[in-house]
Amino acid sequence: GLRAAADGRLEGRVTITAARAPTLLATLARHGVLSPTEAAGGIAAALLLAKDRGDDIRLDLDLSGGDVRIAR
Repeated sequence: GLRAAADGRLEGRVTITAARAPTLLATLARHGVLSPTEAAGGIAAALLLAKDRGDDIRLDLDLSGGDVRIAR
């Protein structure tokens, strides 16, 4: 779950369903939310998963210190 840190930023893990995941991940990288390496890895995984389930995938995101990372 998510909680508010002392500085007011959200921390914790959240699961989202991403429609058109490759586009979403590229946009997150373009805005600096994800590194290009993380976005590329996520896009590769999304494309592999999309073959079985369409364009939508579930992503677990970790929020900490103002950063958002794909959970491992």
